[in-house]
Amino acid sequence: MAIIELADKCTSDIDKNEDLFNELINAISLIENKRNQMNLVFWNFQYQLLRVLGFKPDFNKTELDFYRLLDDLEDMFQFKAEEQKLRLLFERSPNVPQYIRTDQVKLRQVLINLINNALKFTEEGGVSLRVRGESLNFMETNDTKET
Repeated sequence: MAIIELADKCTSDIDKNEDLFNELINAISLIENKRNQMNLVFWNFQYQLLRVLGFKPDFNKTELDFYRLLDDLEDMFQFKAEEQKLRLLFERSPNVPQYIRTDQVKLRQVLINLINNALKFTEEGGVSLRVRGESLNFMETNDTKET
């Protein structure tokens, strides 16, 4: 309800309420980030529940826009990195294919866990995700510290 009230105040006279407008934009970004975090919690819970119940996960290969996945993950974790005063850098070499056949859910989960842990255990500097298409071992993360 507070977001709606804030939006009403902002739209009544946008010139006089620039600070309120910026506060609204920040609140919307926070809500989006929390939604993404809740999705992560849900997927983790679902996976753990299936594992405890003894289900072996199937590998469900489908066509995936890998560039979009990486862009979505960068957007999802940018706010968390900024909150921790860390740099978040995603790099993709030109020879990485845009479309790949893989299990989208599993790949997304692995990348989310990887990035989340990198941010969790990095105290200063930043986290980089570099994707290369030269070999089967095409992904790495580095915790970086400014010197």
